[in-house]
Amino acid sequence: MRRAALLTALCLSLTAAAASPGHAEIVRLTVVHTNDIHGGIAGSDATFMNREFPPRLGGAASMATLLRKLRADVEAGDGHFLLMDAGDTFQGTPIGTLTKGRAVIDFMNEAGYDALAIGNHDFDEGLENCVELCKRAKFPVVAANLKDEETGDVVDWVEPWIIKDYGNLRIGIIGLITPETTNMSFPANIAGLEFAPMAPVVREAIRELEAQNCDVILAVGHVGIPYDPETHFNRMERDGWPAEDEPRNTAMDVAHAVEGLDAFFCGHVHKGFDDAWVMANTHTMLF
Repeated sequence: MRRAALLTALCLSLTAAAASPGHAEIVRLTVVHTNDIHGGIAGSDATFMNREFPPRLGGAASMATLLRKLRADVEAGDGHFLLMDAGDTFQGTPIGTLTKGRAVIDFMNEAGYDALAIGNHDFDEGLENCVELCKRAKFPVVAANLKDEETGDVVDWVEPWIIKDYGNLRIGIIGLITPETTNMSFPANIAGLEFAPMAPVVREAIRELEAQNCDVILAVGHVGIPYDPETHFNRMERDGWPAEDEPRNTAMDVAHAVEGLDAFFCGHVHKGFDDAWVMANTHTMLF
């Protein structure tokens, strides 16, 4: 597989040389990802910035405007723009809960999202509602380890992965959801679903995407990076990494187990990280 050079700034930039010898074309891709929106698309006061005089946050309108501007600026410079979300999107605040997530999906459609990986809380209003929202999306919903319990196949209302072509750069994007969903959702809301171990699924998806000549392979998933990545890494190196079928596996555990994944865009833990964590053995970048 031809690998791209990975550069991190505010978002992830990917560059790749053209496949044909003698052509020095550079393809630039800016990746922006959101996660754990929890229906929070209404305007609000940013008390986390200033408790006494909080600036006003504009909600969905401001966010959509910002995303459109980012996309326009990137494309004006002959770059490409990829916008993804890592799940727990639909509920948790009044506007999301009262509309059962419809307002959030409508916002994402307007903002121009390219892919969504659903999270455990996206089943809170029931399975039928989650399926309806996935079908309402004007972009792919991805979850390679979300399977029909009877057949073992990926459910027919999501895609396991997608391929995006940007100039001469072919990107494979694998979707994931934490297997802990089995213990985090009401049984009635996830009846008939299997949340399969992630590492074997990612390994197989990488094989399939490499067979389709993908230059770069990304994952977007409702899976957490450990709160303290360095402590977790050092403990795993000392005590041994978990089995691949451990439901509580983090994105770091998956990235350690699987070769060939360039970057993993995560959610679930509600913590921001200033820098990407790069796996020492596989060189996968975790965001």
